[in-house]
Amino acid sequence: STTDRTMDQTVGWLEIPAGELRTTTNNAFGKVTFTPKENHTLSLSGSQDRSLQQSGGIGVPATYAATTYDNEIFRLNYAGILGPNGFVTGAAGQNRRDNATAPQSGDYGTPSYFWQDIAQRTNNIRRGLTEAERRTDVSLGGNWARDAGRRGRHEVKAGVSWYDASYRSDNRWTGWSFDPWPGNGVDDGSEITWVTPGVPLQLMEYKSGQTENSTRGFGFYLQET
Repeated sequence: STTDRTMDQTVGWLEIPAGELRTTTNNAFGKVTFTPKENHTLSLSGSQDRSLQQSGGIGVPATYAATTYDNEIFRLNYAGILGPNGFVTGAAGQNRRDNATAPQSGDYGTPSYFWQDIAQRTNNIRRGLTEAERRTDVSLGGNWARDAGRRGRHEVKAGVSWYDASYRSDNRWTGWSFDPWPGNGVDDGSEITWVTPGVPLQLMEYKSGQTENSTRGFGFYLQET
């Protein structure tokens, strides 16, 4: 559990009240190692970092954001001795990451204001965001040694690996109810930039969207010394 506090402060003409942000998280790690057969060892490990609760905030109250996350890592390792001159290793694992940010008030209708003269944001956060990331890895390798007499001692290493990774993010803009041109196809949010109070610079309209990408690949190696 963590508590952050700030005192009253002034940035240019903007007065920012004192704030207190309290967050509670859960962090856990575990590992189990066992030998199902002589010279063969397996180990399973995992960790989790998860947000549990958040209250309060720091900065302009209208820009308080609620942040949640759940990050997990799992991994299985294998090591085996095949004889006096060889051994093999293997591993498989997965990383999972889920993050989300949203207005703490739940209000997506009010637009965000950005003030150029003091480089501050008021009225609301700019957008909500959710992210989901996954990665799976598998690898297998071996090492073999051989005494070739007058030709010397030789060691051969070989291995293969494979991975699959994906990422997705979803934007949800604030300011959807402040739209002077409804029905123009860009109706999912808005933001106003001001030079100074009373001097607007621009109105931006947004269309919500998603970002998705994925990649996978494999590799191998062979080495003789």
